[in-house]
Amino acid sequence: MRRIDQDPTNVPCPNFAGAAYTAIRQIMSNNGQINNEQAVEQLTTAWNQTHMQEVKAWNQQVQADLEAQQEQIRLAQEDETRCQEEEECLKEDERKEQEKRKPKINDFDKARMVADHVMPCPSHSDVLALAQSQKPGQARPKKAGPNHLAFVGFWPGLHFFKAQARA
Repeated sequence: MRRIDQDPTNVPCPNFAGAAYTAIRQIMSNNGQINNEQAVEQLTTAWNQTHMQEVKAWNQQVQADLEAQQEQIRLAQEDETRCQEEEECLKEDERKEQEKRKPKINDFDKARMVADHVMPCPSHSDVLALAQSQKPGQARPKKAGPNHLAFVGFWPGLHFFKAQARA
């Protein structure tokens, strides 16, 4: 269907009784079946029918344009909503990633009492120095099992153990 460029609802009916339409009226009345007034009436009726069809087509075109515009708005809103959801998902993923990178802190228990003494924790180098400085007469196991601790040395009040490497 061709596009209607002008609104036909405001177009007035032409004056078919006027001088501009005299030639058409004479052609219509030449055969003698209708007079000049009947020719004007037939022309007006034909124009009104054509005009009503044009107005109907115009209204359908306006309705189709309105529906197309509403569809475009709906699609734009869906796109905007989808973009916002994707952006929120990206932000949520980024937040989760940052949460994974944060060092984990153990839960704080208000009901638990703090110990009044600290257990000494010797450094690895101290443990190795003690193991190397043992006297040959002291008992020392030659090999321990894969998940066992080997006795390394003795200090008055403290025992040092060393985990054996798995074979």
